[in-house]
Amino acid sequence: MELPCVIAALLLQLSLAAMARGSLRHARADAMEACFGGAASKVYSYEACCACGNEYGNSSGRGHCWVGPFDLSYCCTFYASDARLLPHLPCWRNADGPKRRVQFELAGREWTLWQKPREPFDTRGITAHVMWPSAYALAAWMLDKEGTAADAIVGRHVLELGCGLALPSLAAAWGGAATAQGTDIDRDAVHLARRAARANLPEPFFSRFRADALDFRDAASVATVSEKSPKVDTVLISGQLYEGALSVPLLHALQTLCSRQLCTVLMVFWISIEFSDTQIAFLDRMSQVGFKVVDDFACRERGYANPGSMYECYRFEKSTSSLGMV
Repeated sequence: MELPCVIAALLLQLSLAAMARGSLRHARADAMEACFGGAASKVYSYEACCACGNEYGNSSGRGHCWVGPFDLSYCCTFYASDARLLPHLPCWRNADGPKRRVQFELAGREWTLWQKPREPFDTRGITAHVMWPSAYALAAWMLDKEGTAADAIVGRHVLELGCGLALPSLAAAWGGAATAQGTDIDRDAVHLARRAARANLPEPFFSRFRADALDFRDAASVATVSEKSPKVDTVLISGQLYEGALSVPLLHALQTLCSRQLCTVLMVFWISIEFSDTQIAFLDRMSQVGFKVVDDFACRERGYANPGSMYECYRFEKSTSSLGMV
């Protein structure tokens, strides 16, 4: 027997709060699963029901998408639904389809990023080629002068893994990093990042930034990066914890990059029941190999992500006294 709608809504809210505080082990439901799970997933989806950026705002206007307690205020917050809080966070698409360029305001200035979405326009076709809310949240966190990440950027040598369009590493260069390097396995993404640097970073900030191809699954390539001078002392990661096959090489890469010096890791990812086993295992292993969580909060609580979104912001610190490989 199904729970009454009011109880289901309460359980969803409690589950969202638990996940947002990092309580992945005890979460009972996921916002997207609640909205589009079960039989509805055969017909409806985020893409069909929310269609961000069209004439309805962040809703497709299809009232039959919303059944029971789950309305668009829960279900359509993955990109941008509350213009009062984040008026400048763009969606990668609009009513006419995928955008080739996104423009938005961040830290008091205009930014322009070029995109190259590929058909089919699902997550696998667009992952490295569009701007994701996790990248925006990480960049906003770093550029918040009253926040808890600015000191991890200023004067540091910063490396971003799986950068895509590289907004976080671009923001690091703008925010005072000594050097900022975006890296991605996808060479088209690297070219897009370089184009964005030319458009958004005047000197001397432009000279502090570079974008290069790097597969963080390749231990030898990561070791080569770690041996170069200057040493990386801040690593940026947005997303990534959505495939179990990536979590172990990602952990190895962090250990290699942070093996010889004090090191900070700034990380943003979407918390989901679908990926919870991977995320829990990764966070556990980070602790076991000496990465200490010094800041952990729901990104939306500080205005870096939209209300209802399930992005979590993490800051890890590792000292030279905690070495070792898994």
